[in-house]
Amino acid sequence: MNRVRGYRREIETLLITKLKGNDLGSLEEYEKFAVDFDEEQALDLGPLEALFGHLTTDSKWTVKRPLTDEEKNELDGWLAPRLHAAVRVHRALAADPQFWTWLTLAYGRGYMEIRWPTDPETVTSAWRYTGGTLRNGLARLWWGAEMVRSGDDYQFVAPLFRRTRTAQFALELSYSHYRPAAIAFVKVAENYPIREGAPRLNDEEMKGLSKKINAALSLNSLEARAAYDLDDDPTDEWYRMIPKREELLNEELPQGPPSSGVPAETLNSLEDWFRSLL
Repeated sequence: MNRVRGYRREIETLLITKLKGNDLGSLEEYEKFAVDFDEEQALDLGPLEALFGHLTTDSKWTVKRPLTDEEKNELDGWLAPRLHAAVRVHRALAADPQFWTWLTLAYGRGYMEIRWPTDPETVTSAWRYTGGTLRNGLARLWWGAEMVRSGDDYQFVAPLFRRTRTAQFALELSYSHYRPAAIAFVKVAENYPIREGAPRLNDEEMKGLSKKINAALSLNSLEARAAYDLDDDPTDEWYRMIPKREELLNEELPQGPPSSGVPAETLNSLEDWFRSLL
């Protein structure tokens, strides 16, 4: 088991210097920014190391050129559910940016170099290490998978990350905190699963729909429109189980937490209503 740690936000100045030199250096150089969490907090990060080890040696992603936007989105959609299955932490810890800064530097460098290659002239990627839960390079994937999983089913995660704007609108606006609404938005925006005669929304249409949803509802009225039991916490057994390497690297999606999924009638109700607002 690995002791869970964090790095304070003040690390950003040193990170910018390191990124300009195109060398993040060793973890020892960041120790003065380290935060130790509760002594009882521990996590087996072997599965995560195996996952990133595979990713950084897979010829599909380690091409000798920057990935295209489409390839980056495909990578995110592949990695997000597997990251969520590998990093089995409670939401309270997952909401702490310090934890993700440490995890990204200690384990996620290979992914970060592929997904956000450093430009020493601009160093725009520093906040991908130190940003909040929807900005940090790994946290955004974990929370994306968490917010659009339906019980143990990760099928909506890849469509969520298919386009940057889909993920932005599905996760960053007020209704996004309600899992059925986030999933329903993905279904409408990406037309997933394919619905005969239904459009896949462009950026402006997604933006317009998001504004209409936010203007029309409060969270309470959204729940009234499509009732759903929000008690969807994974069981204690889920946190204790260590996923096997082959489960994460299999072509099929891993199995998520054995908690209650979103009923189809709830999703259908919201999807139909969202489409009526277009």
